[in-house]
Amino acid sequence: MSKFELTAKKIAKTFDHKKFIFTGLDFSISSGETKGITGPNGSGKTTLVRTLCGSYSPDKGKIGWSAKGKDLKEEEYQTYFGLVSPYLTLYEEYTPEEHLRIFAELRGMGYDNNKCDLLLEQFSIKHQKYSEIKKFSSGQKQRMKYVLALQHSPKILFLDEPMSNLDTDGIEIVRGMISDHVSSGGCVVIATNDEEEKKLCSEITNLNDFK
Repeated sequence: MSKFELTAKKIAKTFDHKKFIFTGLDFSISSGETKGITGPNGSGKTTLVRTLCGSYSPDKGKIGWSAKGKDLKEEEYQTYFGLVSPYLTLYEEYTPEEHLRIFAELRGMGYDNNKCDLLLEQFSIKHQKYSEIKKFSSGQKQRMKYVLALQHSPKILFLDEPMSNLDTDGIEIVRGMISDHVSSGGCVVIATNDEEEKKLCSEITNLNDFK
């Protein structure tokens, strides 16, 4: 995996132009690192993740992304990250295979059946490849979100409450995936208040420090 780096300098975000959710925040992560974002409910963890992903623009400051020492444009960056979050929804009437074909088309990439099968097997839902998502448990839906996030081999993973709805086996699968991803040169951002999930991170950004 090629060298990747994300750098945010003095960023701030507000939705009402009166009160900043966070302000003056510096954040950086590069290949081989796992970093965390924490703070009370409503402190802006998800907002920060969405800002770092490029879904929101910061109201102050600047975010930059680079790969192989070359600055990326925002439209290029979209192919470099994968996101797993509670607010992401799946199409209930579609199967995992249909999801994966649709996402491959949206990303402008060919559908790789073998790779998708390996990911479905990794998250122990290959046997449901042709089952409608509406038949999945909440934990199986969470596993499917990981499959979709990893389909295009992203450099950086944003995991918002990563263990939500997962059983013990699912948690171990995700822990192993994070370790493998970082070992292969990727990087991971984890937004969480869970003490066990924080232990996966080499550094924690507490949003209480940027109010």
